[in-house]
Amino acid sequence: MNINILLVGRTGNGKSATGNSILGSAPFVSKRSSTSVTVKIQKNKKEIVNGNSLTVVDTVGFADTKCQGHVDNYQLMKSEIDKALNLCPSGFHAIIFVMNATERITDEEKDAFKCITTVLGKENFQKFGVLLFTHGIMYLKDHKDKPFLNWCKEQEELGEHLIQTKNRAILFENKSRNNKEAFTFLDQEKKLFEIIEHLFDPKFSKAYTRVNFDEAAVHRIHKEVEVLKPDIEKKAETFCKNTDSKLKEIKKMGVENGLRNSKDLISKLDNLVQDQNTGVLEQPKRQLDVCKRNIDCSIESAQKEISDTEIERQKTDLEKNIQIRDKLERRRQEQKMNYMIVNAGFRLGFEVLRFAWN
Repeated sequence: MNINILLVGRTGNGKSATGNSILGSAPFVSKRSSTSVTVKIQKNKKEIVNGNSLTVVDTVGFADTKCQGHVDNYQLMKSEIDKALNLCPSGFHAIIFVMNATERITDEEKDAFKCITTVLGKENFQKFGVLLFTHGIMYLKDHKDKPFLNWCKEQEELGEHLIQTKNRAILFENKSRNNKEAFTFLDQEKKLFEIIEHLFDPKFSKAYTRVNFDEAAVHRIHKEVEVLKPDIEKKAETFCKNTDSKLKEIKKMGVENGLRNSKDLISKLDNLVQDQNTGVLEQPKRQLDVCKRNIDCSIESAQKEISDTEIERQKTDLEKNIQIRDKLERRRQEQKMNYMIVNAGFRLGFEVLRFAWN
């Protein structure tokens, strides 16, 4: 049987060291650090008995910031899972969320867990997810007589974690091969693979594949908009506050330029609240609708001004045309009168001469 394992979790919890322990070698760079030692997703493999293999993929860790409200972390994990599936097209039989048994469960830790379950799809994580706690020996020094799973259930902060993994949690020590205290490397590896074997439920898929990842896309879209929501709300508030001053500036640009800039504002508003029909951005949308109506009024006013100006211009042109026509008509009448006078003079002169000759 070929087993593929995906390691995820926050920076500093020991993902790379866990990967090394599982593989029984040290292909992953591992050291205690508050910044991610793994800067690029990595895949390593070892051959086991009867031609079977064990593959471990180590992802880049979450930064020490809130994932739920941090766009970069969410996009990072989405990108990492996509890359991981490219590295292992056959999928993963277990997705291990690595935590530190000696550290308090912080909001950042909980947010990171929410983020990864959303990216993967909660139903998928329930099928393939495993909680792995590092620093097992240090934990046992303080909780020697308490079964580890019992301790987990007593931690209120781990409630959602245990629900999503159906109590699949294991204590791990990445230095245990050189330490005879508490438990051995082979024992913890055996326990881990027992958990993974139980994940092969014939009712479900045998591995987390791109099909599962794509099926979770609908929920990810909703989450992506939620992740962006705080930033959009802030931008919407700032935009609305500045609308009046922007409209005043636009009015100074002249009618045509002002109309063009007002329409640009409307376009920016529409682009700002694209929630992809999730309904997540209803509040900022309502706020921006008020601004939009103000801008629409400005556009209507500008259009009316343009219309009034055009009517006035046409009226002026018409009056000028009438004046020119009247002037031409008077000149024609004058020329006609002059012609008649000259013509009458000629006839009179002719009659006088004819009378004189007779």
